[in-house]
Amino acid sequence: MHCIRTPFHPDPAPDFGLHHFRFALYPHIGACDDMEATRLGKSFNAELLVLPGKAKETLSVPVQLIEGEAVISTVKPAYRQEGFVVRLYTSLDHPISFRLKAYAPIKRVQEVLITEVRPTAREFLVEGKEILGMLQAGEMLTLHMVFQD
Repeated sequence: MHCIRTPFHPDPAPDFGLHHFRFALYPHIGACDDMEATRLGKSFNAELLVLPGKAKETLSVPVQLIEGEAVISTVKPAYRQEGFVVRLYTSLDHPISFRLKAYAPIKRVQEVLITEVRPTAREFLVEGKEILGMLQAGEMLTLHMVFQD
């Protein structure tokens, strides 16, 4: 297994020294599901942090993927505005469609830059609590969602 990169810019002496890495095998029957491999890899690289304490309330997720081969990487409150920011992506080499379901009816949804500013003109189909959209090959998408009261 070769895991060392050898670029020479901007560092003229890259990748010297001791390196530590982990890898995992994904046994499967038949063709490899690229998005499942991506999800498993993301889970493998995310360490579980367990803290002692008592549960005070149940945390509900504001949005979930219900259809499509996308990965939700971030769900967080929007910065300096109402609503939530959801980032999703695909690592596939072809366009995909996706369907998200929110916990409440959606008032508006718009694509924003990763900095959460300057909305773009991209349109998404909203049906009550669901959003339908498309991702291009390898695309990462950041959405700002506002829910109805």
